Amino acid sequence: MIFISTCSNYGITDTNVYATEETQLNPLGEYAKAKVIGENLLLSKCNKVDYIGTVLRFATAFGVSYRTRMDLLINEFVYKSVHGEQINVYDENTWRPYCHVNDFGNLIDKVLTAPKEDVYFEVFNGGGNQNNYTKKDIINVIKEFGYEPNIVYDNVNGDPRDYRVSFEKSKNILGFEVSKSLSSGISDIINYSKVNKLDMVLTNNVIIKND
Repeated sequence: MIFISTCSNYGITDTNVYATEETQLNPLGEYAKAKVIGENLLLSKCNKVDYIGTVLRFATAFGVSYRTRMDLLINEFVYKSVHGEQINVYDENTWRPYCHVNDFGNLIDKVLTAPKEDVYFEVFNGGGNQNNYTKKDIINVIKEFGYEPNIVYDNVNGDPRDYRVSFEKSKNILGFEVSKSLSSGISDIINYSKVNKLDMVLTNNVIIKND
């Protein structure tokens, strides 16, 4: 059983130090708090059940897929940059790790095919060290593709989460490394956005496609 959790569980950390699987969790929102409960429930079954449990703390997803979500931060920033729409950026200097959706699939495959002793009720951060970025970093990468995003910086109604994450455990034990960089993923999203002008409504910070 693979439980998909989140690096949001780290909440706020000292960003001069990379958070590892052993870092004390500090979930801030209801989503992360629920994920921590799920993690603890699964891990409590260690040596008590006849199956293998593994927790994967995913970085923030981005990228084009068969069912592309535009409410993901990077996807939304790129889409709105391509179409000249306003982007509200909260706490632009806060850190977050990102990982392409394809790489999440590869990580799950690594867990499913790993020796039992490597994944037996273990926790792994899912992502790559090189994909830790601030929101301002992401905007700057989008600008490298020739766009000038219409940015409104908002540090009043902010998102206080701020964490840089180490993914050395999944690399060293599972042999997992990300294949998609931020720049290559953004290039794909730009191409997707150019041919997909979606009729979307932003409600409570979630983009909903109107079919």
